[in-house]
Amino acid sequence: MVVFTKDLSTKTRGPVIPPDLNPCDYRLWAWMKQRVYEESMPNTLEELRRRILQAWDDLPTDLIQEWLREFPARLKKTIDNKGVQIQQYFNKI
Repeated sequence: MVVFTKDLSTKTRGPVIPPDLNPCDYRLWAWMKQRVYEESMPNTLEELRRRILQAWDDLPTDLIQEWLREFPARLKKTIDNKGVQIQQYFNKI
């Protein structure tokens, strides 16, 4: 969490949440990117927007649940690795 001090400088307070423990970082964005660009590069901003919205609409609930079930194993691996990146142990979309 970033906190502003009286002189408007910032400091970090509380635990930093590594991307390895955020399902949006370790699964959702990769899945969305794969879906959005699986055909080809979009030709227009509107086509990109349409593809993003379609990918979001197509996201299966059971896939989200699968990603969340993975969380305890990711948490344990992060603790075992003393916070060092763990994505290489879970590389799949």
